[in-house]
Amino acid sequence: MDTYQTPSGSTSNTLQYLAQALPVAARNNHRLPLLLSGSQPWLSGVLEDITTFTQQPYWFFSDRSEWGLTNVQPWKQAKKLLGQSIALLILDLTEVIPADALGIVSGALQGGGLLVLLLPPKCQWPQASPFHLRASQLLERCNLPHLTEAGLQPLTPQKLEQDNNLPQPPCATQDQERAVTAIKRVLTGHRRRPLVITADRGRGKSSALGIAAAQLLTAAEQEQQRSLSILITAPSRKAADTVFHHGEVLLPQSHKQKNVISLGKSQIRFIAPDELASQEHKASLVLVDEAAALPAPLLEKLLRKYSRIVFASTIHGYEGTGRGFAIRFKKTLNAITPKWQQCELKEPIRWNSGDPAEQLMENLLLLNADAASDEVAAKATLESTSFHLIQGAELRENEIRLREVFGLLVNAHYQTRPDDLVHMLDREDLDTAVLTHKTGNDESVIAAALVSHEGEFNEELSQQIWAGKRRPKGHLLPQTLAAQGGFREAPQLKMARVMRIAVHSAVQGTGFGQHLMQRVADVMAEKGFDLIGTSFGATSELLSFWGKCTMQPLHIGSTRNSASGCHSVIVGQGLSTTGQCCVEQWSLRYFQSLPFLAHTVLGSLEHGVLLHLMQRKTSQLLKFCPRLEEDELELLHEFCNGYRNLDACLPELHKLSCTILPEHRTVLTDEEQAILTCKILQNQSWADTVRHTGLTGKKEAEHTMLRSVQKLLKQVAIESTH
Repeated sequence: MDTYQTPSGSTSNTLQYLAQALPVAARNNHRLPLLLSGSQPWLSGVLEDITTFTQQPYWFFSDRSEWGLTNVQPWKQAKKLLGQSIALLILDLTEVIPADALGIVSGALQGGGLLVLLLPPKCQWPQASPFHLRASQLLERCNLPHLTEAGLQPLTPQKLEQDNNLPQPPCATQDQERAVTAIKRVLTGHRRRPLVITADRGRGKSSALGIAAAQLLTAAEQEQQRSLSILITAPSRKAADTVFHHGEVLLPQSHKQKNVISLGKSQIRFIAPDELASQEHKASLVLVDEAAALPAPLLEKLLRKYSRIVFASTIHGYEGTGRGFAIRFKKTLNAITPKWQQCELKEPIRWNSGDPAEQLMENLLLLNADAASDEVAAKATLESTSFHLIQGAELRENEIRLREVFGLLVNAHYQTRPDDLVHMLDREDLDTAVLTHKTGNDESVIAAALVSHEGEFNEELSQQIWAGKRRPKGHLLPQTLAAQGGFREAPQLKMARVMRIAVHSAVQGTGFGQHLMQRVADVMAEKGFDLIGTSFGATSELLSFWGKCTMQPLHIGSTRNSASGCHSVIVGQGLSTTGQCCVEQWSLRYFQSLPFLAHTVLGSLEHGVLLHLMQRKTSQLLKFCPRLEEDELELLHEFCNGYRNLDACLPELHKLSCTILPEHRTVLTDEEQAILTCKILQNQSWADTVRHTGLTGKKEAEHTMLRSVQKLLKQVAIESTH
């Protein structure tokens, strides 16, 4: 058992401390943080002493140039350290704490390494924002060596119990060993039992995929008669580098190319997610790394298509979080493959458990934040909750509430990053709306939303935004509606944008999200906002939720968003008379343009999403929806009876698909909805239509279309009698 003890004294004694503590850190496989707070000249002198003493290559991140040391990188270059392992890291936090970049670079420091944090005098930042005030309090209280111009502050010795249960190489931990075994079992065990692996950053999740793939190829080669095709996919080829690296190292006799590792008759091959989902590939086993960064519809396609598949995702870390992925994807897994398996990696690889640098970063950036317990949340009812609209200064005063809110956001949104914590605390134009449930003397957060204030520009700036000459940062709704939607008046309106919304997993689907949004809309209306809206990657689930919140689609992007993999949609609800008039005009324009977009830029949109987007939910919009005339209905009946071919009825079929299909799609099967959407609305070829609908061929597709038209005509007849 090794301990760290801090001697008192000045800089010379600090070097004595490092001489004693760094070997202890190496034995414990811990990273050693050292806090330095003082004036810039004093910090420069201490840094010179430390770098001379350690004699280690170092990385130094700072946006200041007066340090007098070489190899100083600006913070914007933080991603250079991804995938690297270093022994000495110096970080300049004297002016600001760049939260995202700090999360990135701190993960590159290896066990036994030294982390030097440069802080302002007395750990007090000049801007004194809520985020930095919280950081000041945390750093002053933390049990870490802290050198100031007055000397080195003492701390309580830290202890570590060594673990003598070592894994079998090439695995670095027992957790990783169990994960490798579980991955291989997906191939050798029963079909339709996918594995979901989740882990914090630095736990060897991607390495486990590579180790398992290499061991499977080795076993296949030894059997000689067997050939394996292991397919790897990830948001990008670079994201799969770790998997391929371990495969290459463990298969030295293999033939290696950029995207393929071959050994005998078997191979490991990278395929992009879209291609893997849309085209036919022979696969013995599919490994999906960083699954949380892929859109949910694509993951579902992969799950349905491949009977032996592993999904792996990071829970915490610089790249956002995947904890919400496991929660949300669980519903899909339960529905499609109820015998799915789960494996969580908890043991760190680059450093041992109890690492003081990891504990510091987790607390500072709330990487370990979690929502209220399921037991507490499950007891909440709509009647038992209270609504609060909070700003950052109030959140800073309530650490428990802050952690619960951020934990909810981490669960719900895989892209939630440390910078979001900064925004929550520091932005004056950002409100945090919460529903809390009281249990005894405590209040637990059940649902939360981040609401940004946008728009309200003068006429001159609004015109420049509409013309695309100005793009004010952080004003997504007015800027997109003006520059892309063409609505000149949008930037002048006072808008509230819901940036994030999260409901505790224990009560999802029970109305808490809608209730929260109604309370937010009421408060924003009282505050004089014209419109409340949001932007998100269009999926059927999200469109259904926002429709229940009485928000109308106002705009859809012409290309897929690189982060979500979906087309971005803006929905909104008018709060003032002016806002209501604008929403009515903009939604009408949107619905008028959608049929044209369907067979151009939205030609590959998922059929269920397109039908959701075309559904008119208000009587105001329905009266602008042209109904089928008698002669058009007669032609459609002739089509169903075989007297007219498809080409002779295309205008009528298109009108039927635009008007009746979206409103009555539930009377059709999924294949029947898809055949009309793909062939008629999106103008796809028969070959693409058959592929997207999953039917066996053109003949079956034609029969399915006839059946779907007959069902919709029956609905028209029912409506006409009322």
